[in-house]
Amino acid sequence: MSMSLRVVFLTLIGMAFAPAVMAADPNPEVLQAMEEVQTNLNYVWTIIAAALVFFMQAGFALLEAGFSRAKNAVNIIMKNVMDASAGALVFFCVGFGLMFGTTWNGLVGTDGF
Repeated sequence: MSMSLRVVFLTLIGMAFAPAVMAADPNPEVLQAMEEVQTNLNYVWTIIAAALVFFMQAGFALLEAGFSRAKNAVNIIMKNVMDASAGALVFFCVGFGLMFGTTWNGLVGTDGF
């Protein structure tokens, strides 16, 4: 038997048994670790998205201040600061529980408020 035929034969055997290995029940410790990693990634992504939203708020505040008269610029900036503060406070009080709470029919969280 030539070397290339052996390689093909061993590859076919490996491909035949690969689905059986993938279909095996995973270890419970591995499942727990995967769930913890997914939860941590959800938290990290939420923090990154929130940081992007705050930068967007700052950019919009500067855009709005640039389109207004100089005497109204402070009022526009204060309005945008209050908007960002109220949004952060409401997310802290309500949004986090809705996002990461125990699910109710797969729709929204029902605890963590």
